[in-house]
Amino acid sequence: MARIQPREARILNEKSCPNWDSLSFGTHLTIGGVVSISRVAFAIMNFSQEEIDRIKAENSPLDVAIKYGLEPKRQGSDHVAPCPFHNDKTPSFVINDDHYHCYGCGWHGDQIAFVQAIEDIDFKSACERLGAQKSETQTPESAEKRRQRLLERRKAMEEREEEERRKKVTQRLKWPLMCLGKEGDLQELGDSREPRISYAGVWLAQQAGYLRFCLYPPATVTTEGRVLPLANTEEHHLCWVIGDRVCVQIRRLDGGKLLVRGERKKSKNLIGSSVHPIGLTKGNKPVIICEGGPDYLAVWHYLSKQGLQDDREPVCMLGTSVSLGEYASWLRGRDVLIIPHKDDDPAKGEAAGKRWAEEAHHAGALSVGVMHLLTKDLNDSITS
Repeated sequence: MARIQPREARILNEKSCPNWDSLSFGTHLTIGGVVSISRVAFAIMNFSQEEIDRIKAENSPLDVAIKYGLEPKRQGSDHVAPCPFHNDKTPSFVINDDHYHCYGCGWHGDQIAFVQAIEDIDFKSACERLGAQKSETQTPESAEKRRQRLLERRKAMEEREEEERRKKVTQRLKWPLMCLGKEGDLQELGDSREPRISYAGVWLAQQAGYLRFCLYPPATVTTEGRVLPLANTEEHHLCWVIGDRVCVQIRRLDGGKLLVRGERKKSKNLIGSSVHPIGLTKGNKPVIICEGGPDYLAVWHYLSKQGLQDDREPVCMLGTSVSLGEYASWLRGRDVLIIPHKDDDPAKGEAAGKRWAEEAHHAGALSVGVMHLLTKDLNDSITS
């Protein structure tokens, strides 16, 4: 597979309205590769560098993958195979000369990290296992045994994923009915944000297909069209929704807080949501990644102001703990701008931005920028 060499990742600094038309300004910062699990563990356990280098030299990533039942196929200068760490429908596990990287689930590591993960053992045991394997003679019987173990592992993953999928499908049946907002709803949503988000920005988010409205808690409507009252003291509220068919986050239109596991919070991911990057497609437009719903609307606001709404692809992560995961491969060959959120916990927002940047970088993004605002989030940076 021909690999795209990413340009330098960039840290962008801007005081007010970002210049969405270019990712080429600001201070350059190269993002290095992920430190392998084995190297970190190695430093802790005080092994000599010569020992670890010898073990890795005697066991190439390709040889180790084959010994553990993978059936790699050459693709360009690398080899690819179905990933052993997730239910991989198409081969996305790339085997390089000195490491592995999965463009599906994002797993990355060297030979020792691979053995640690697939055998569920510690660093020392993985080194010993690789050392012993080098002296072993690979027989058809041993190869078949490892292949069967890998097949059993994949079957177990498929069964767990299918069970989880069915559970979430059942939970989604209880979701409220999502509908398009009327002109007054869109205007109210824009006016409710402080600073105000333009009507055009809110309208564009709805046109993109990722903004909807609902009544929450879900209302029970009779055949005569009468809404039945709730059994508890909770009231129905008109909410605005960022999401798609499998992932939904809601917020009250009046700015009030929702009941989430006994606590009042400003947003709520509905039970059954499969959290993933909202709005990311397999296109080729430059991508702008933000964290929350208000920032997602703010991105559309800025794009509408500069006439770039048809030239950029806003993406909402719906939480700092969300990973790009298998969707990172959709960023290959594209410019990516990341805008961290600093509202409740600035350190957590910065860490999430760095993590998304590294995922995009490893996936082969053409360029990766992280924009640091003086305000706590993009919504607060709006001046007009």
